Amino acid sequence: MVFKRVRNATGWPCQFRKFTVALCFGNLDSAFNVSNSIKVLGDFDPVIVPESFAEIGHFALVLAMIVALVQSVLPMAGAARGNHSWMATAAPSAIVQLLCTATAFGCLLYSFSVSDFTVVNVAQNSNSLQPMIYKISSTWGNHEGSMVLWVLILALFGGMVALFGGNLPPTLKARTLSVQSMVAFGFLLFILATSNPFERLNPPPIDGRDLNPLLHDIGLALHPPMLYVGYV
Repeated sequence: MVFKRVRNATGWPCQFRKFTVALCFGNLDSAFNVSNSIKVLGDFDPVIVPESFAEIGHFALVLAMIVALVQSVLPMAGAARGNHSWMATAAPSAIVQLLCTATAFGCLLYSFSVSDFTVVNVAQNSNSLQPMIYKISSTWGNHEGSMVLWVLILALFGGMVALFGGNLPPTLKARTLSVQSMVAFGFLLFILATSNPFERLNPPPIDGRDLNPLLHDIGLALHPPMLYVGYV
């Protein structure tokens, strides 16, 4: 199966396959000619879209887990020993953990939004014909993606404590961020060990299986993020 990356009239990168492009326009004669099939679509300029977003997201999750481990140990030990330099690592570690987790979630969101079916999670929970709102909600409409969203919201609140918790006593702030990071480390370890959302699929399917039909509702699309914010 050969893939061709093109950019549509809105400037958004799209992924077309030979058969799909030809069939959509009833041009079966050019089903085996990618360039002719694309010409039928109009004035498209082929562009190269990076294929490494899944790997970047996976690396960001690994880095977030390492940072979470450091954040869960050093500030707590510093609070116990009265070591202010160790306690001072809590805030920057929380911010780095938030950036890494946000990067991972952004990469997963991108994979769903462009229907990158080389990612198992996307192929099993999305479809190229879905409206964009449901492609986006498919990011957390599955076990793996919802776990990443949960860790992101947990890291977000930790980052807020790090940035806006200057009025807290240093020991309290260090212990708070340390405990938050212990929880995050457990979830990140579970994600990477058993529920990798960036696992690759080779060869990729022509199209995905679609989001669970029960989740094709705007209320259910918005429900998980709001619920997780309430839990955290």
